[in-house]
Amino acid sequence: MDSIPLLTCERCKRRKIRCDKRNPCSACISLGSTCEIVQRARLPRGRSARAKKTSLDERVARLENLLKQAPSNHSNHTQNMTTVSPELKPVYPSGSRAGEFLAPEFWTTLSNEIAGLRDILDEPDDDQNPLTVSPSEPNDGHPTEKLILFGLNEPLSRESGPSINPVPSERLQSLLLDLYQERVDCLYKLLDWPRVLNSICRPIHEKANGHNSDSLKALEYSIYFMSLCTVTDEEARCLGIKDRTGSVEQYREAAEHAISEARLIQRPNVGLLQAFVIYLLAHRTFYNSATAWTLLAVAVRIGTALQLGQGDSGISNHLDVQLRRRLWYCIALIDTHASFDRGTLPIIHWNDLGPPPLYCNGKDISFDGKHQISTSKFNEMSLFALMVQAMATHKQILSMPNLVENAWPAKLQVLREFESYVIAQYSYDDQNASALQSFTQQAAKGLIASMHLGIRRPPYRQFAGLVPPTDDFDVLKHATFVLEQDIKKKSPEYAAWAWKSWVQWHALAIVLAELSSRPFTEDDEYPYAVAFEAYRRYSRLIADSDNGMLWRPISKLMRRVQQQRANPTPDTMMYNSHASSTIFPEVSEQGNGSFGEALTSNDFTMASQNLWELEHDQAFLPLKSGDNIDAHVNWSEFINSLNEEFTTGSSTNSDLL
Repeated sequence: MDSIPLLTCERCKRRKIRCDKRNPCSACISLGSTCEIVQRARLPRGRSARAKKTSLDERVARLENLLKQAPSNHSNHTQNMTTVSPELKPVYPSGSRAGEFLAPEFWTTLSNEIAGLRDILDEPDDDQNPLTVSPSEPNDGHPTEKLILFGLNEPLSRESGPSINPVPSERLQSLLLDLYQERVDCLYKLLDWPRVLNSICRPIHEKANGHNSDSLKALEYSIYFMSLCTVTDEEARCLGIKDRTGSVEQYREAAEHAISEARLIQRPNVGLLQAFVIYLLAHRTFYNSATAWTLLAVAVRIGTALQLGQGDSGISNHLDVQLRRRLWYCIALIDTHASFDRGTLPIIHWNDLGPPPLYCNGKDISFDGKHQISTSKFNEMSLFALMVQAMATHKQILSMPNLVENAWPAKLQVLREFESYVIAQYSYDDQNASALQSFTQQAAKGLIASMHLGIRRPPYRQFAGLVPPTDDFDVLKHATFVLEQDIKKKSPEYAAWAWKSWVQWHALAIVLAELSSRPFTEDDEYPYAVAFEAYRRYSRLIADSDNGMLWRPISKLMRRVQQQRANPTPDTMMYNSHASSTIFPEVSEQGNGSFGEALTSNDFTMASQNLWELEHDQAFLPLKSGDNIDAHVNWSEFINSLNEEFTTGSSTNSDLL
């Protein structure tokens, strides 16, 4: 005897959504609600599908018989027709002669048979069609947003295996969580790590039935994806991960599926947005493509919808207030990084940032908003605070008008205030400094150099004549040093944060624009050697490869410099050969071109030279001081070519509708 079947649960009936009739059903599990199971014999239905099909078949059969009988009943008319010549088309009678070919009662009978046939075809099938979906509860059977965001209609890659939600072993889970805490959480402080760790390490059945289980699953897979992106292939093999690339693809797809299943667009929340931001960070780290740059706009819109950066009234838990602020500032930070990746202006403006988070340890923040002031100059938020201050300063400079009197001095003043802040907070000696603390201090020096280069040669169109000819900052000298530090091998103690990188195309373009703006001399051989080595390495790492909107203009600059250097003197050739063999030692290169010690373009470029002593180091580079007015023209042409490549390369005439 058959067991009593499970029917649609009561909660799915009230929500008017499809129920998979399990115990409990998937819809209730995803919503974190208790499933009200209905188990009884199915009620009799008024009309069965078999009876409906039988009635339809009978009526169609009668129609076919009528059509077959029509020519036989009027064969005498056919016999009387004259033979038609093969060259001529037959002329069919019309008008009053049409009745000669059909019985008088034929059309009446046919109409009676057709009557009601459309009603039968249009009648809904209760067994096959889902219930009507209310506007507030989207139907799981129509994943339009999923297709738009991640393309989940495509099957998983063969490398990812059969499971769409891989379950890591206890050892692998512990390893990936430790990697995230050591390599990511200390840089991007958007999570309350003890709380997240406790939630992820709970038993599976508790996570599935807990509050916001979908968001937690998305966050968990995003963390695994991010952790795998922070190790090299060699490190992965040492950790027991044989196929790092395959594992990255597997957990990327799992994160995408989990984020989509949690309905990021329809039902966003802070936890789900945290997962999406970590996913974007991992995607940018591993793929170095325009995808993260494009999807970042989704994170900005969702953050705006959640009122991040717009005040925190109504939230009683002060730690949650701080997490919301950290999340919004992390999005703004990635926005600045992505804008530099693509040579575009950031989406979030300075006046959109809102109040900054507190730069203190998470354990020092209490529920009621009181926090302890640490006596130590360095804490877990120091590196994050440094990056946030640099980002906010950059956005503040962008927000300042150019067509006003003293525009340039005002921008310089903001930059000098940032420089003073960095020197005061990070330029101290500590013999017992940890690797992270030392790394933060080196990061501070690199950020000052990058900020000075960015204000004078921004990677976007700038008001002509903003930088006065009297500005004596040596752009070529500092850009060369940034490149030199990037292409040299990184210190082993900083290996845990080598993933925090991008291709320094901006510094490379500055060096090439400066060299192409004047006659090539022997003093230019060193910066050219540095630029050539950077060009060789970056050509495989730049976003969109040779067809990208960044690389073709840079290639044009390199050809222009090489043309000016086409007839070098013997002394210059000797210097070039010596420089190329001494300043760039042989290093191993990463196979997949994603990142590595030799191929990493680190955010933090000043690794050994003290920037605030740089101006007094006369032996640093054999370059002439001062600036050249032609360099501004070359840089302006380069930036214009970036915009042309973006416009013509991304939308051709054949793409227009």
